[in-house]
Amino acid sequence: MTSGRPPESSVVMSSPWRLYEAEAAAARIGARAALGGRLFARHVAPFLIFAVVVAFALLLAFFGLITRPAGKTAMFLAAIAFVAQRIISQWLVWRAHAIGRRAASARLQSQGELAVSIDEDGLAIAGGGRLARVSYADCAAVEAAGALIYVWPREGEPILLPKRVLPNGEAARLVAQIGERVRQARATQAERTF
Repeated sequence: MTSGRPPESSVVMSSPWRLYEAEAAAARIGARAALGGRLFARHVAPFLIFAVVVAFALLLAFFGLITRPAGKTAMFLAAIAFVAQRIISQWLVWRAHAIGRRAASARLQSQGELAVSIDEDGLAIAGGGRLARVSYADCAAVEAAGALIYVWPREGEPILLPKRVLPNGEAARLVAQIGERVRQARATQAERTF
C-alpha cells in the first residue's frame, strides 16, 4: 500500500463506520493476522507428523520389530505430544486474534468517516487523516463477507467497504469487477516478468 497522490476516481463511496461493521472487520482482520500464512505449519503439519508416527509404531509392533507395549507407548506419547501442541497452538492463535482484533477495532472506530475510491488502476481509502492507495497488481484477494467487502493487499491493512453504501445487488458485481481487475493486473505483471 502506498500513500501519495489522490486517485482519479470513477466511483466514490463514503460512510461512517457502524459498530457492528467495525467489530466484524476487526474480528476478520484479527483472525487473518493470527493465522498469518502459518495455517499449514500450525495445524496440518503436526497432524501429519502424528499420523506418520502412529502408523510407523503400529507397523513396527505389528511385524514384531518392537514389542507391543513399546508400540503402544510410542503411540500414547505421540498422542500426548500432538494434543499438547494443538492446545498451545490454539492458545497462541486465540491470543494473536484477540490482540489483532482489539487493535483493529480501536483503529477502525477512531477513523470516523471514510471514502473509498475505485478507478482503473486500483483502490484508495481516505479518512482519519490518511490517504492510502493499493493497485490491483498488489492485491492478494477480494472477498465479500457479512456486511463488508474486503480488498486484501499483499502487505498492509485491507481496504474495507460497507455493502450498505451500495445499491441492492451492486456488492456482488463490484466484488466480481475488482476480482477480474486483480486477475488482469496479475496476468499483465506475469507477462512483463517473462
